[in-house]
Amino acid sequence: MSTPFNKKATVPTKTQTAFITNTDSPDYPTAPPSSKALLKAHLAQAGYLVHEVADGYLVVRADWGLSRHCDSLADLQAFAKKVGVSQ
Repeated sequence: MSTPFNKKATVPTKTQTAFITNTDSPDYPTAPPSSKALLKAHLAQAGYLVHEVADGYLVVRADWGLSRHCDSLADLQAFAKKVGVSQ
């Protein structure tokens, strides 16, 4: 008995990918964000915009018209602690 012309034969292909089991990979969709990204997100929720500039970070609070320059990630973490944003 032959297969009708309007139906495709089911043939397994090698193009199907296996499930991803390495959850520590940054390519895994639910990998935890880096501490810098998490800190920037917490500051954004509190109303502070963080821009990376050539010599550090610039934190802007637009509704107050104020800004602050942080030289390093440690300074940015200290500023976040000072304004009550915890990571």
